[in-house]
Amino acid sequence: MKFLGVIFDKALTWSPHLEHVVARCNKHLNLLKVMAGTRWGASKDVLLLVYKALIRSLIDYGCTADDSASQTIKSKLDSIQTKALRICCEAMVGTSATALQVECGQPPLAFRRQRMMADYALKVKSVPDHPAAPTLEDCWQSHYANYPAGQEPFGVKVKKTLEESEIFQVPSAPPIPAPWMKSTWSVNYKYLQPFKIKIRDSITDQWQERWDYSNTGQFYRDLHPVVGYKIKKVLRPHHKDVQITRLRLGHVRLGEKLHIIGKRPDPNCALCQEPEDVEHFLLECPAQQQLHHTLRQYCSEHSRSYSVQSVLTSEYCSDIIYDFIKSSGILL
Repeated sequence: MKFLGVIFDKALTWSPHLEHVVARCNKHLNLLKVMAGTRWGASKDVLLLVYKALIRSLIDYGCTADDSASQTIKSKLDSIQTKALRICCEAMVGTSATALQVECGQPPLAFRRQRMMADYALKVKSVPDHPAAPTLEDCWQSHYANYPAGQEPFGVKVKKTLEESEIFQVPSAPPIPAPWMKSTWSVNYKYLQPFKIKIRDSITDQWQERWDYSNTGQFYRDLHPVVGYKIKKVLRPHHKDVQITRLRLGHVRLGEKLHIIGKRPDPNCALCQEPEDVEHFLLECPAQQQLHHTLRQYCSEHSRSYSVQSVLTSEYCSDIIYDFIKSSGILL
């Protein structure tokens, strides 16, 4: 049964609904691909706006209910997010999903659902006669029932989130004056804003902890160890942004990565027979001696260490690297 755009199945597995969402999101991914391009196309920030409007909005709709679905079906939504962020950054296939999330300021979908559920629970708790209030009441099933990980009831999940955010009591909604006396649209739920900020900070800490101990994205984590909800860097023109972003993500068209994805039999540099990675290309390979000299001179003049981290986090060094790539005709 489909009601208000949400498909309900008999067992409430949410599988038909999420499969429908995945199919719709895949169509919008094709639109992102058309808009993107290595040498032309929309910039990263514009593509992310399209992603939020057309894809993330579909994933968010009804997520407070369908979060009880199995991890298998929810992992398909995570795959959609990873594909969309990779298109927005013009990153190569195989780039770390966790690094893409930090680069684009988009937390994992599990944390986003957790935050939206907690925000909705605040509204429910603030209205005494809210129709959804019974879902937050304590019962024996919340303590003794055996639920698979990630498939706990709504009340159990939000209770844990509110406790982690140190929210133990929610104030009641202020009385609503008569509509002919004062408009209430501008002040609706503003009294809950401090609590929402605490929830956001708590979930950001969880995201930071996951990023600190992630098994992937170590190269990018050395450059940007702190997560956030803003794009880390957008450069102009678009081609420059693509090339520098790929270098910062550590996944470029050099021997090491091409060998991993089966596009090259040997991971070593053809000139010096050393593993051809980002550090080798920017700091060591004899074929780029002029680039090395310019970067080393800049780091020396500005008291910066001559390292990959210093080079890739400097705006001026980014200009130097891009000018070298452009003049050499290299496509990373």
